[in-house]
Amino acid sequence: MPGLPPDVSKAVQDAALAIADLCHRTGATQLEVGYLHDDVPNSKAGWYAHAQFRGVRVIYESSVGPIDACDGLARHLLEGGGCTHCDRRITLLSSGRSRRCRYRRIGSRWERSCD
Repeated sequence: MPGLPPDVSKAVQDAALAIADLCHRTGATQLEVGYLHDDVPNSKAGWYAHAQFRGVRVIYESSVGPIDACDGLARHLLEGGGCTHCDRRITLLSSGRSRRCRYRRIGSRWERSCD
């Protein structure tokens, strides 16, 4: 995957691919995942993820690692939005009686439950 060093774990690759795919599907024009502090433990680096939508930047920050940053941005983009497949509101919570479309990350892709 372009932009990732070759020694990145499969879990980080999956999270990065999933948020890149989700941003593409939602119409984002830019995605950036990074950290603020060098020479500190990974959990203290100040991870963030942001995407650009129609001139507005959507940001998830203060994460403990790259997976949390990617998944946090995805949660921010998905929760309460509308599923374009079934027209129900999106939820990330598992509830058997919900009238919402549940999304969850499976490997390198965010999947909907209404298939």
